[in-house]
Amino acid sequence: MSSFEVPREGIFISYRRGDDPHAAARLRDGAVSRFGEERVFFDVGLAPGLDYIDAIEEALDSCAVLFAVIGPRWADIADKQGKRRLDDPTDLVVREIATALHNGVRVVPVLLDGTEMPTSADLPAKLRPLVRRNAATVRHDTFESDLGKLLTSLEPHLRNRELPATQPGVAMPSRTAEMIIRQTTELVPGSAAFRSTIPGDPPARRELLLRLTEWAEQLAQEQLVAPATFYGKTRTTLLLRIDGKSGLVTVYNDAKTAYLQFSRSVFERFAPDSIPVVESLIRSRVGQGTTTRDVSPELLDALTQAYRQAAAKKALDLRERQEPFGSAQHSLQMGSNEVSEESSLRYRD
Repeated sequence: MSSFEVPREGIFISYRRGDDPHAAARLRDGAVSRFGEERVFFDVGLAPGLDYIDAIEEALDSCAVLFAVIGPRWADIADKQGKRRLDDPTDLVVREIATALHNGVRVVPVLLDGTEMPTSADLPAKLRPLVRRNAATVRHDTFESDLGKLLTSLEPHLRNRELPATQPGVAMPSRTAEMIIRQTTELVPGSAAFRSTIPGDPPARRELLLRLTEWAEQLAQEQLVAPATFYGKTRTTLLLRIDGKSGLVTVYNDAKTAYLQFSRSVFERFAPDSIPVVESLIRSRVGQGTTTRDVSPELLDALTQAYRQAAAKKALDLRERQEPFGSAQHSLQMGSNEVSEESSLRYRD
């Protein structure tokens, strides 16, 4: 990954398979529905061969919130030797929560179905600050409403109050309309609002941002993306979405620099064949939150091809859902995913 700071905007879901993985999966689905797939890390479904420790560390670097999902067996689950997993410093859950606490991430204990909050005596030293974190409770019979309240409380922290993506043929907002929108939301459809922030930037950054904006607008003309401008506290971003929520890359313009940020999970889902090409051009691994300021014409060409591949994949998925045998194909895909899920979950038993 690049050496400069990656913006913290995501949710990391930490859980134990032997506790209540189904509740954790429901938390993930609700968070994705509210904030978008690229902002939620849940290790089930990691691609085969992926270094799960690298993936987890990258996600922890970019998350703003960690859900520590705590069920009735969370503190007591033991390994094959009978040793409590919480007492193993290499245990994934211990590493995740300890890293988040150390990095200043907002850690939210999510207590399942009336589980009591662990005491300091229940926890190893590096996790004891967890007991001072205000917990949220979600219950099976009120899960949707409980989760909805939790996610709504986090919206200001995640800076993700959004408007729907712009529809084809809808005019871009005027400057006056844009300012009205900014008072009620932090997301404006299209790239015009992002372009309007560029003139005051230093020359070198201005040149890069204009190139990236023009490239994004070309993708929009090909109907490969639905751009949207997101206003944060210290930065403005141009989201290049392919499915209403997710994009392969995001363009950032913050107080100090401009850069591209990659979303590996979206690449793996929509354009996996493009990953080696892009990695060769940025001379780095495409991770969840990897960034680059070295944007060559060759890289933009490769990313254009990646978005075209993503559009083809999206169209294929749509046809399969509409065909009579689409459900059978889906079942085969789910079977393939189960292999990946098992490989990642075994480390959370």
